[in-house]
Amino acid sequence: MEDILGEIISLSEKKKKDEMNKRNDKKGTEYDGKSVSDGSKNKKGNSDYYKKKRRESYVKDDDTINICDASTVCTIDDDINIEKVNIFSKIIKNNKSKSSEQYFKDVEKNINENTPLFFNNGNTLNTYLLTVNEINTSISNIYTNIDKINVIKKKIELNIYDNEKLYSKINVIIKNSEDIITCIKEKINKLNAENNAFEENSNMISEIKLRVNIFIDIVNKYKNCINKYKNICNQYYEHVNKNIIKHYKLIHPNLSDHSIHKLLKQNNHNMEEFLNINKNAYKNNVMCFTNIDQLEIDKIKEKYNELKNLEKNIAGLNELYIELAYVIKKRKNLINNIENNVFQVKEYTEDALHNIAEAKRYNKMIKQKILYFSLFLLIIAFIILFPVFFNYSHF
Repeated sequence: MEDILGEIISLSEKKKKDEMNKRNDKKGTEYDGKSVSDGSKNKKGNSDYYKKKRRESYVKDDDTINICDASTVCTIDDDINIEKVNIFSKIIKNNKSKSSEQYFKDVEKNINENTPLFFNNGNTLNTYLLTVNEINTSISNIYTNIDKINVIKKKIELNIYDNEKLYSKINVIIKNSEDIITCIKEKINKLNAENNAFEENSNMISEIKLRVNIFIDIVNKYKNCINKYKNICNQYYEHVNKNIIKHYKLIHPNLSDHSIHKLLKQNNHNMEEFLNINKNAYKNNVMCFTNIDQLEIDKIKEKYNELKNLEKNIAGLNELYIELAYVIKKRKNLINNIENNVFQVKEYTEDALHNIAEAKRYNKMIKQKILYFSLFLLIIAFIILFPVFFNYSHF
């Protein structure tokens, strides 16, 4: 700052010296026609010189204000003021650039739309909502698999021969769906644990209700998805069951449907024993096998294993559906308890406010009674003591 002031002072002194020299030169000149013409030329030259200098200064600094234009005659003080404005504008520009670099450095660095809102605590509402979004995406994938199973099942019904590739595709889709269901179940258990931890460590009733409502909504979506997936698995189970019965009848036409269903209800060991039985062996000769095709036996074994896997999956889906219903009921009870507690707190608050208002009114009434009683005592004392003072003044 001292350097700037020194520069301004030196500039002003230089301008004053130039002005004094010009005045001395004017006194020594003669005022004839020639001198007048020469003086006019000098003035024009000086004015052109100052105009040129001012134009150069305006070109260097675009932010300065045009104090003097072509129609005005500027003095030396005006030139000094222009130089001051240029110098201070440079100072302000430098300070702005430095301050902006200092205060706005690395703002919004490495931040995009996927950056979490909070970094300090892992159990935040933002991470909770991200997990819910992942569950929604997984549920949509299950619905996509359901549509694929329906399409392939219709192709199998239309095509009589060579459906093994289609069956294998359905098995792959079912395996993928089971993995997704397991993953969603783990995430729901994680959300449930987060809710329990947040309820124990936080007093934010509004966020607790928000979390529970979101949890109930996502679990209901998952329940509906599980229900549809279970229905499509039941349909496919019936289809596989009919296919096995058809293969049994190809092996032995005399085998009744009741006997086949009874056999399918047995465990895997009995099934293997039945399929590997000798030609003349099946207990009391109800049915016998002659020239059993080993390929058909392998197909029946494969379909039987597929059927048992479907039974296991459907049983697991039923248990999961019941478990989800219990979780939703528990969370709804929690919401009801929270709302009841909120209503009770509201009633207690209203009662407390009513009691406070009654206490204030009673306190005000007591103060008024004390004031009136004090005034009454003062009046009585004045009536009693006034004659005494009056008689004492006469004596």
